[in-house]
Amino acid sequence: MIKFKYIPRFYYPDIKRLVSPSLVFHNCNEREINHLDVISDVFKKYNIEDANLLNLCRSCGELCSFRADETIFCSTDNVDDLFILVSGVVRMYTISPYGAEVTDLFLWNPGDMVFGFNDSVGGNNGSTILEYCESCTRSTLLKLPLQLFRNAFDTSHSFRQAAMTEQFLRWRNLLNLRHMMMSTTAQTRYGWFLHHYPGLIDRVPHKHVASFLGMNPVTLSRIRRCRAEKVFSTDGGRDPEIR
Repeated sequence: MIKFKYIPRFYYPDIKRLVSPSLVFHNCNEREINHLDVISDVFKKYNIEDANLLNLCRSCGELCSFRADETIFCSTDNVDDLFILVSGVVRMYTISPYGAEVTDLFLWNPGDMVFGFNDSVGGNNGSTILEYCESCTRSTLLKLPLQLFRNAFDTSHSFRQAAMTEQFLRWRNLLNLRHMMMSTTAQTRYGWFLHHYPGLIDRVPHKHVASFLGMNPVTLSRIRRCRAEKVFSTDGGRDPEIR
């Protein structure tokens, strides 16, 4: 992990491709990113109205860069920080009883809070699942002291509401994903992934996508090949990857 402590400026030449409609860094266009800008936009994204907390975050924010496939944290670590995604893709995964990695969550929208299912900013939820957080691509995250947010959880209504909503949505999405794995075909799950995670299939290793969708990489490769051949035959020979 490479740390850029209190960096006043950080340059992303392809920032337009990285930002999503849910979080736009001041409508930036190939501009320098300031960690103060990131914090302000995160507060806007989650509708957190706490000027004191905002000022505290601005005073102690720290940008960190991670290489692809680098572990960010593990649930057994004494994690004292909350991470906010600035760019790149990270995933949460667990280890199955058979020793295989099972991806539970992809975070790829700038401004996403990066924390596990075991913990939330409100404290441990009692789960003892061993989970890992790993960067799928070269990623930049904003690191903030976790204790600062745990204090705010008790004192700031807007932040408490945002944190609880985020945690609820993650558990709901995980349960929906598990239900879908048991009730739909592999082809249907892959189509669902393409619809809900547009472009992500070209950014992360396919083995992670396969584990996320409850199939092995060979099955995923076969489904992709069949879909490509079908599109190729119906489009008069046009490249199926360019649509």
